[in-house]
Amino acid sequence: MTTRTHNPNGSSPAVTGGWFRRGLRFVAVGRELQARRIVNDTLLSFDDATLAAYGIDRKSISRDFGARHLW
Repeated sequence: MTTRTHNPNGSSPAVTGGWFRRGLRFVAVGRELQARRIVNDTLLSFDDATLAAYGIDRKSISRDFGARHLW
């Protein structure tokens, strides 16, 4: 949500939310990345037959989740 502020240069959208909202957003993004890494590591620990049963392969895991381990 933005609000309009008037300044000498005209009106422009003001950033709302402040430092606390940005901080919470950074925490949420960090937690999401951590969860993706955990899921990625767990999927990579499965054998190829199990991954094939789920309809995925190691290459798609590496591409889709930004894997740390390249097989």
